Amino acid sequence: MVLSQVQLTPFTKTDFNVYQALMTQAHIQSGLQINSDYLADNFLADLSQPIFNQVVYEQQCIGFIILYEVISNDASTRYQLAFGLDAKFEHQGYMLQALRMQLTRLQSNTIIQAEVLPENHPSLALLAHLNFTKLGQVQDLFGQQRFIFEFTIK
Repeated sequence: MVLSQVQLTPFTKTDFNVYQALMTQAHIQSGLQINSDYLADNFLADLSQPIFNQVVYEQQCIGFIILYEVISNDASTRYQLAFGLDAKFEHQGYMLQALRMQLTRLQSNTIIQAEVLPENHPSLALLAHLNFTKLGQVQDLFGQQRFIFEFTIK
């Protein structure tokens, strides 16, 4: 169980080393399909996203939350969610706490979608716990099946 609260802190252009330490962990690379040859370019692209936060616990970055803006034809705001946690801090409630915090900071009529590999049971359980609705399954560009989830801020 989490003993103290996590904080969300925006990444800045000086935080590449922190980003690199997270994005080079095998479980994060697998889930997000990251190629470590392009980390610097990915970091710069992620800095331009509306939300690119560090999950901070005891003054240490232990994870990240990124909300990628999605263009929509209606009045809603839409984001694609990506998140990851340092392996040493998994299964302790930190990401649940961080995502709850992030979701409460969003405006109403915001729709969040997430894609998760079927074998990523911790992320599947986390999205279920946060009341994301499973919409279906797709095959990604790499030929892997992914479940699609959605959550609407009311």
